Amino acid sequence: MFTWISLYTKPEKSDIPNHRESFYLKKIQTEHPESITELALFFIAGSMIVSEEMMISLPVRNEESKALIHEEMAVHFEDVKLVYRDDQLTNINMRLPKVKSKELFNCSVSDIKEMMFDLYRTNEMNNWTTPHRRSFSHYRILNRELEILEVPNTDKLRKYIVEEYFRYNESLCLIPSGWNFKENLKSSLVLRFLSSFVPLINIGVDNVRNDVAFLELSYGFWE
Repeated sequence: MFTWISLYTKPEKSDIPNHRESFYLKKIQTEHPESITELALFFIAGSMIVSEEMMISLPVRNEESKALIHEEMAVHFEDVKLVYRDDQLTNINMRLPKVKSKELFNCSVSDIKEMMFDLYRTNEMNNWTTPHRRSFSHYRILNRELEILEVPNTDKLRKYIVEEYFRYNESLCLIPSGWNFKENLKSSLVLRFLSSFVPLINIGVDNVRNDVAFLELSYGFWE
């Protein structure tokens, strides 16, 4: 066992009664992108590195987060849809990055860009589709064992994750590519950055392939 993780059993979630809700999508047009921020680089990197078809869906809790997504992220996509449940805007879905946005991404020299190439090490989508029935072992990152990585200009990114996910006792799931479960993951740029502000980082390892299938970031509601 590696010294920077601990094995744990993920509690079973209790059954929640289904609530039949109204649901509809509203497609919108966005402005022409002029720049790309660290917040955008973090959330749209999968569409740039792995697949342009990747869907990015972000929660909308208030007018501030709605404006933030519109101004800094939605502007980079051709296909943007507002998601309404029971007539309440809950998410914004984005896919198909614009040509200009791909240019901005490729030209960026931000540390976040380098970090996201660490998260997405290949453009293979094996973590999304596999031929075998999957079972996972769950591990918890011991943040104190990692060398913390402070990345400049990420205050807005960290604030968004904390306020839009952790404050509502929700987890943010990231799906890495090309991550084999080995000791050297301790040096991962993205893990070192996330450990600087995420209270709990849990990883799921595919028991057949020994690949890291997902990262689950949370405030600690599984404790």
